Amino acid sequence: MRPQLYLIIGMIFLLFSQPSIAQSPSFTYEAVYIIEEAKTALILKKRGAGFIGYFANETEAKKITGAFQDDVLTLILAEGEDKTASYAALDEGGNLLITDDNLNMAYFTRTDANVDEVIAGIEKKQTTTESNSNAIQTNPVDEQPAVNETSSAAKPAKGKISSKYANKKFLHMYSGNGLSEKWAYYLYEDGRFYYKNFTTYMSNDSYSNFSSVMKSDDAGYWAVELINGVEYLNLNWNDGKVGQLKIQKMEVGYMLNNNKYFLVGHSEYE
Repeated sequence: MRPQLYLIIGMIFLLFSQPSIAQSPSFTYEAVYIIEEAKTALILKKRGAGFIGYFANETEAKKITGAFQDDVLTLILAEGEDKTASYAALDEGGNLLITDDNLNMAYFTRTDANVDEVIAGIEKKQTTTESNSNAIQTNPVDEQPAVNETSSAAKPAKGKISSKYANKKFLHMYSGNGLSEKWAYYLYEDGRFYYKNFTTYMSNDSYSNFSSVMKSDDAGYWAVELINGVEYLNLNWNDGKVGQLKIQKMEVGYMLNNNKYFLVGHSEYE
């Protein structure tokens, strides 16, 4: 093992003050980690003797692989020419400290987010983006369909378009105990909606092609239905699924079913 790696491993263990923490029985490395202020995430999934996953920020998600070397998890990018290694170790709280050969350090907080769901969300967005890119390259003279064109699966939702909610979004945000959640329903005055969740907030570029996004499985049609004096947000998704959320006005914000939301403008808290 090269001297530089000895220094890195020693520094990690010294910071944690627990030489055996890299093999802590309380936590596994498989988890979703975030640096909230930098809006970055590290997702690790156990695969055989090593790990696969993604390093993601607001604009892209890069695939990574990991393997243990002298009790430290070594991470590298799975694609591209950059094979610079980073070294990771768990602290006693299950959070992740990462450093490199230049002793740059980053501290990622562990969350309770489901690893498989986050990876599936990232890969779904990447597949959608690649499909749209290939379609544009194959037919460069074809124009995107009109934004308000009706999908063969999606139908207008039952109820009325409420001016109280049109051109606003129901935004859910929560951060605490190592968990970070953020998702929103963007409601438009023409009856369409678009849903963004934790993983898509890390890929804002997918939102730039508005026409394609509004035709994705994360979009559809909305309306508000009044049942026994109670408002319900009806959602007809482009893939044919139908949903309904009970709207309750609270002293601060709203409750949609059992989750707290705020009603804000489309561009607020992006």
